[in-house]
Amino acid sequence: MARMFLSTAPAASDVDLAKAGVSSGRIGVVACPSASAERGKVAQEIEKLHSEGLALSDIAVVSLRGQTPPESIVNAGRLGNHLVVRADAESIESSIVAETFLRYKGLERPAIIVTDLGLVKDRLGVRMHIALTRALDFVRIVAPKEALSGVEWLRPFL
Repeated sequence: MARMFLSTAPAASDVDLAKAGVSSGRIGVVACPSASAERGKVAQEIEKLHSEGLALSDIAVVSLRGQTPPESIVNAGRLGNHLVVRADAESIESSIVAETFLRYKGLERPAIIVTDLGLVKDRLGVRMHIALTRALDFVRIVAPKEALSGVEWLRPFL
């Protein structure tokens, strides 16, 4: 499934794999009405995953953008009722991690929430590939509907 994230025009089989992931609940695409609603939707997805039996330490939030923009999720500090830490924090093993796609490269968690899609300026495919391949079991892509509709392979899930 990973090769679809590196191309602008995914093969039909890649879309079929993504559809199967969505049908099984392993992949979720969550559209927000606006960028200002994104953090709230991420917090809701954390709560859903936690209520389905995942420990908070099983969840990471990965920004496709980076840490520089103040609106990047890595600068949140809290998502809903939960403190989030960066990947270099001592409490990484017991906390929700919020990190950039580059700083989270090489790390994994059972559930990854990918966000900040609307802040990406270039190399979306590579960034998405890195973020999505950090998930062991579940992926949630949370972004404004406008940003999601700009990614060809995500359009069928809107």
